[in-house]
Amino acid sequence: MKNAKGMINYNGVWRQYPELFKGAHIWSEHSVSVPLFMSHGRDLNIEWQQQPKTLLTVLEQFAAHMYYMANFLKLKPQIRLMMASWLFIQKMEMRDSDSHDELLMRERRSYQSLLDSYVKVRKSQADHLIFLKRLGRSDDAVHPVAPERNEMPESSSESST
Repeated sequence: MKNAKGMINYNGVWRQYPELFKGAHIWSEHSVSVPLFMSHGRDLNIEWQQQPKTLLTVLEQFAAHMYYMANFLKLKPQIRLMMASWLFIQKMEMRDSDSHDELLMRERRSYQSLLDSYVKVRKSQADHLIFLKRLGRSDDAVHPVAPERNEMPESSSESST
């Protein structure tokens, strides 16, 4: 087929490789709308003769498929190893993802509990102030604030701070 690359028309080439072209015809029946051969089966269809690059693409895909089919038993251990490695890596990534999700949920629960306790403290402070007001005492009576004094005892002016 290397000698046939670049040809304008593959109608003459298919006679040198009839098994390849007939196999490609059977393989491509379901994937292409125009059959590879004409109804009498002696020549390539006119549309395929006019599109040699498309025909070459179909032949290369068929050749790759046939290579895979012919060498499957030889490739099977390699495929099994690659699939096992891929599944192992996928499982490890899922485990890492799950552990990150669990860590995130733990942190979120911790922050939520801190927020809940903060809300409880604020509510208890507000309830305490309401209770003091009902008793007729203000918060200043419970926690008196000392007036600020000037650090210099001789000065009669108040502190500027």
